[in-house]
Amino acid sequence: MTKRYRIVVGAGLAAIALVLAFATRESPDALTKSERNMDHQLETEQEPDLLAEPTGEQPTQAVTFTRDIAPIFFRQCAGCHRPGEAGPFPLLQYDECRSHALQIADVVRRKLMPPWLPDSQVIAYTGQRVLTETEIESISRWVDGGTLEGDPSDLPPQPQWVDGWRLGRPDMVLQFPRPFTLPAGGGDIFRNFVIPVELSEKKYVRAVEIRPLSPRVVHHGVLLIDSTVQSRRLDEEDAEPGFGGMIYGSTARSPDGFFIGWTPGKMPFQAPSGMAWDLNPGTDIVLQLHLIPSGKTEQVEASIGLFFSDKPPSLRPMVLRLGLPTIDIPAGDSEYRIQDQFQLPVDVELLSVYPHAHYLGRRMQGDIVHRDGTRQPLLRIAEWDFKWQDEYRFPKPIPVKKGANLTMEFSYDNSAENVRNPSSPPRRVTFGPQSSDEMGDLWVQVLPRNEQDRDLLKAARVRKDFESELKGCLLEVKVRPEDHKARYNLACLLETVGELDAAASQYTLAFRLNTEHAPSINNLGVVRCKQRRYAEAIPLLEKALKLNPDLEDARYNLNLAREALAAEKSK
Repeated sequence: MTKRYRIVVGAGLAAIALVLAFATRESPDALTKSERNMDHQLETEQEPDLLAEPTGEQPTQAVTFTRDIAPIFFRQCAGCHRPGEAGPFPLLQYDECRSHALQIADVVRRKLMPPWLPDSQVIAYTGQRVLTETEIESISRWVDGGTLEGDPSDLPPQPQWVDGWRLGRPDMVLQFPRPFTLPAGGGDIFRNFVIPVELSEKKYVRAVEIRPLSPRVVHHGVLLIDSTVQSRRLDEEDAEPGFGGMIYGSTARSPDGFFIGWTPGKMPFQAPSGMAWDLNPGTDIVLQLHLIPSGKTEQVEASIGLFFSDKPPSLRPMVLRLGLPTIDIPAGDSEYRIQDQFQLPVDVELLSVYPHAHYLGRRMQGDIVHRDGTRQPLLRIAEWDFKWQDEYRFPKPIPVKKGANLTMEFSYDNSAENVRNPSSPPRRVTFGPQSSDEMGDLWVQVLPRNEQDRDLLKAARVRKDFESELKGCLLEVKVRPEDHKARYNLACLLETVGELDAAASQYTLAFRLNTEHAPSINNLGVVRCKQRRYAEAIPLLEKALKLNPDLEDARYNLNLAREALAAEKSK
């Protein structure tokens, strides 16, 4: 049996993101309901002209809250604008809606609310948060006409939520062991909260609902699973709840074939029958939250509702990534563009798309280019907004034949004219996970026809991801030559493809830049073992264990190296 050495994987993909509603601005509210309605009646009533000829036109009916406006707000706004959610004020009662009437009319006329980035005239998605022109006109007429309340009997029932859960009562609810204290000021914080899942048998998860208890300070959240103890150890080593930073080289991963997260206004997704994912006993849930200080100290907690299926999955989707980690935007460039494509090796059905960029992102386009050259749109965003990101699901799966290309093109504006540019004056911006860096990804969830096709698709995806990451690591080393993580990630990729001398060189440089980084010296020892230079490998692996006695991979590799050296000497 071939013995396999275990490296500590370092290269990883990062990211996502999005949040926050518009600021509150109170409108004057000097009159009572009855006084306002009476004033309106006195202003609009006129003495009838008895000599006028009848025109045949019916008088325009006044717009009222109870009959015309409440149904719109309950359907399109209350998901966020209710107690405990991300909206800055609730929109459930007449008084609270009337006090914000001028602000509401302004943002709906400019189509800033409800937040929805894609052009729905090009392609429709499920759960679109888009007001019709008729609904916008009704809101405008209601405000211009004096915000009449109307007949209470016309008021429809308010939406009902089960203990705040949108999908009903979960089968299992997970909560933070203890809250995390977010400081009042400072920059963005990425924090990873580890929640053990107490299960006696495997479960099949058909839906996940994430509920931050302080949603206004959460930009976005990503749910990961970890079947090892690595995330738990990182949590234990940190004095505060969870552990900090983006998860690079981690054993925590998204459930296979799914991208599960939380953003303000995002409706939790319930997978169709047969498309659940496995959750095994001993697994930890890791919820990574992107937190933005609010100006006051906040207690951050979240609840995660899990909804189980009685049957194991029969349909296994896969997530493909289009995008480039070689983003390098010069200061002042207002039309920087990236393009990428992925050729499908098998027939698939497209289920959803998830675009991602940071503050400099401007326009986004995703397409299918079929084998005959025809182009079918998947996504059009004319004005990207980092604060409002979402996954966009197609009403019906889109069938795509083998040989078609999935394509994307994103543009960026790094000029001083970009009001969302976080740097003043503009500076050079390169690829990276922090909000001050940039990213450009279009994630596409697809469903292969069978397991054989899924294996072929996975192999093609792995090749593409490797090529993309290698380009990104080369750029990272060029931009940050003194960063040991950049050197380490590049070395891991070089080792993966058998470039052992080049990998050894980068591991050596990584360790010189950070002499406390045990994985660098462990992996250098593995490279020497692969080169059959066991006498050199053993002291390297011993040093890795001395730096980190809990690094089990180093202990395992050291034993193999000693056995191999002994066997070589006995020949």
